[in-house]
Amino acid sequence: MRERRDFHCLHEPFMYHYYINQRHRDMPYFKPQADHPVRYEDVRDMIMQKALAAPVFFKDMGYYVDSEVINDKEFSESVTHCFLIRNPRATMSSYYHLDKELTKTEVGLEAQWSLYTHLVEVGSKPVVIQAESLRKDVRAAAEDWWTAIGLASIDTAFEWNDKHPDDWNQVKTWHQSAIASTSIRPWSAEDEQLETQRFEEAANEAPHLRSYLEHHEIFYQKLKNVSL
Repeated sequence: MRERRDFHCLHEPFMYHYYINQRHRDMPYFKPQADHPVRYEDVRDMIMQKALAAPVFFKDMGYYVDSEVINDKEFSESVTHCFLIRNPRATMSSYYHLDKELTKTEVGLEAQWSLYTHLVEVGSKPVVIQAESLRKDVRAAAEDWWTAIGLASIDTAFEWNDKHPDDWNQVKTWHQSAIASTSIRPWSAEDEQLETQRFEEAANEAPHLRSYLEHHEIFYQKLKNVSL
């Protein structure tokens, strides 16, 4: 979305509300920008102010603001909602590698399903994309997504240089592989096997991850069933 160059892009602006304003816990490897708003209302207003000048795309975690967005009709209706889902085994193993204090909420799929069902109930048409499908055929999946939300395809959006965006500096440790990349790496059967293996290794060390998986698997399957 950054490489399209027709959006002002923001990286997880509501992280500040969840971890700093609400103080759910300390987020490891998070170096907050001193001038960034932290209250939900202030982050929302920042986004809306930027949108007056140019279209805004922002990526966030659903659990940061699921209840706030559900109760904020005006903001919710002004946003085109898209959900990127990933096999929870892969989500948890990669997260746990950097943060052993991963919580059940932070797996994220329950909040995504909560938001999705609310949006459908109020007449919105949110789009759900599978990370694995995106990696299997990046161009086809991206073009299906863009078509679904009324955007034209842009050929130059599928490759980039290895200079990471400035707003990644606040969470740079979390994105080392992406920072070193110049495109989305294709998905393979070996990747699936490796992700399963990594989850089993993490769950053997932290058995509670299996209960997290059981809790979120149902939401993952529900979202997968409505994906592009």
